[in-house]
Amino acid sequence: MVRNNTKRNLRLASFDGGGPRCFSQLMIMENIMHRLMWDIKPTESDKTLLPCDYFDLIGGSDTGGLLVIMLVRLRMSLEDTMLEFSFIVEAVYKMDLQPKERTERLRKCMENLLARRGQPLDLKLESHMQDDGCLGFVLASSSRNLRDKIRLRTYIDHIDPPSSITVGMIRLPPTKPG
Repeated sequence: MVRNNTKRNLRLASFDGGGPRCFSQLMIMENIMHRLMWDIKPTESDKTLLPCDYFDLIGGSDTGGLLVIMLVRLRMSLEDTMLEFSFIVEAVYKMDLQPKERTERLRKCMENLLARRGQPLDLKLESHMQDDGCLGFVLASSSRNLRDKIRLRTYIDHIDPPSSITVGMIRLPPTKPG
């Protein structure tokens, strides 16, 4: 872990929505993480620095929120996130899918991702383990009201009661493919 108790500025990152176009954000972040690793430990620059081990807070909206869940809650590397996201794009962003079918395919993709990572299907989005690790949040819309955003967290705070939302419950908004 890169963090220590010395006083420093917060390290923040964010991912926007955009469906399959989120790959570009992952590639930019991969470049940033490579440069950071080179700056922090040049003799170990061939190793991988996880975004959740460097950033204090990572947020995202829509498809970007899905990336946040993978990077923060599941503590995935960028390489693993890009691979899993490619599976999701292939299954979910087909041109001829109706929103209901798209949602069902995403649910299946998330179940498969959790199984591959040895995680339970009912893994809570919020984690009770909050040492000095990275926090994550997702701006999402209710299926009943797509205009108003709600904030889903990977952490527990003193303002809002704990959430029972699981990683597998996360759904993408209706998005045009490609």
